[in-house]
Amino acid sequence: MLLIEALTTGGAQRQLLNLAVQLGGRGHRVSVVVYHLADYNHRDHFRGEFERAGVPVTDVPVMAPWRRLWAVRRTVRAAGPDVVIAFLRRPGLLAELTALPARRFALIVSERTGKEGGRDMKDLTRFQLHRLADAVVANSAHLEHYVRTAAPWLRTRLRQITNSVDLDHFRPAGAPPPPHPGLRILAIGRFRPEKNFLALAAALRILRTTEPALDVTVDWYGNNFFLGQQPTGRSRPYLELLDVLRETGLEDAFRVHPPVGDVVALYQKADVLCLPSRYESLPNVVCEALACGLPVLASAVSDNDRLVRDGENGFLFDPHEPRSIAEAIRRFAALSADERAAMGRTGRRLAEELLSPATAAVRWADLVEQVVEARRAAW
Repeated sequence: MLLIEALTTGGAQRQLLNLAVQLGGRGHRVSVVVYHLADYNHRDHFRGEFERAGVPVTDVPVMAPWRRLWAVRRTVRAAGPDVVIAFLRRPGLLAELTALPARRFALIVSERTGKEGGRDMKDLTRFQLHRLADAVVANSAHLEHYVRTAAPWLRTRLRQITNSVDLDHFRPAGAPPPPHPGLRILAIGRFRPEKNFLALAAALRILRTTEPALDVTVDWYGNNFFLGQQPTGRSRPYLELLDVLRETGLEDAFRVHPPVGDVVALYQKADVLCLPSRYESLPNVVCEALACGLPVLASAVSDNDRLVRDGENGFLFDPHEPRSIAEAIRRFAALSADERAAMGRTGRRLAEELLSPATAAVRWADLVEQVVEARRAAW
C-alpha cells in the first residue's frame, strides 16, 4: 500500500506512480491511499495514470486533522497490507502514528524534500518518530547525508534510492524543433516560495538592462492552488508573482500556465529548462528534462551538481543571486545550436546512466521483501 496526500502535480507523485508500476511489474499487488488537506484544482492530476496502470486508489476526504488520522488508520488497517510506503512528510507522520501501538505490516517512510538551514525542532521530532518505521528512504545523496548526520540513530534503517525516469516515454524528439527567434526557457513547478520564481523574474529584469538585444521568454507551468476560478490561501505566492510581472512590465516575457497532463512535448520544444529553486532533493523535472535531451539551468543546491555538469549539459547558478541566474541564461544564450545539441546528448546519457527504472525497481523490491520478511519474523 502506498500513502500520499494527493495525486496533485509534483515530483513525489510522479515517483509514486513510477514505484507503483515498478512493483506491480514484479508481481506485487499495489494500491494507493490518498487523503486531502484542502480543496484546490489539479489535486487529482495523476489519478488517470494510476487508473490506466490498474492501481486502485482509495480516497480519504477533506476533514479535521484528528479525524483524518483516524480515517487513514481505519483505511490502512482494514486493508491489511504487508507493507505501507509513505511518500512526503505528513503522510510519513500519519503512517507512523497509524502503526501505534503495534502493527503487523512493515512500514517504509521517505525523506524527499530538501530544506534551507540546519536541523531544527521539526526535523528532530520527525526523525525521532522515524524510529517507528522499518526503513527510511532518502531520494538523494545530499538528503541521505543530512539525515545520517542529524539523526545517527537512523543509520541502520536509512537507504538511498534515487528517482527514476521512464526513459522510453521521456526521450528526445525524433527531429529537432524548427528554429525560432529568441531563447525559450521552460520552467515547471508549483507556485510555492521555495521554487524561487521571483528571483527568476528579477534575472529577466537584469537581462533587459544588460542584454537588451536578447529575446528571452519564460513559460512556467505549475499549480496556482486555485479552486475553480478563485484563489485559495495557498495561492498568495502566485498572486504576488502576477503583481510583480505587472509592475515590471514582464508579462510578455514571463508567462504562467496551468499544469499539463503530459509534459514531454514541453521538454521537446523548449531550448532549456530552468529550475531556480532555493532547495530541492533530487528534482524530478531535471531528471525528465535530461531524459528528453534538454539542457538545464539549475540552482547549485542538493544533488543538482550530480545531474547538471556545469558547461557539459547545462549551467549552475546561485539561487539567491538574480545576477547569477541572469549570467547562466546569458551563457546559454551565447551557445551555438550545435553546442546546445551536444549538451542535450550529454544530458540524455547521464539520464540513462543515473536514472534507470530497472535499477530503482530492484532496490525498492529488495527493500520491500527485506522489511516484510523481518516484520513477519517478529510476529
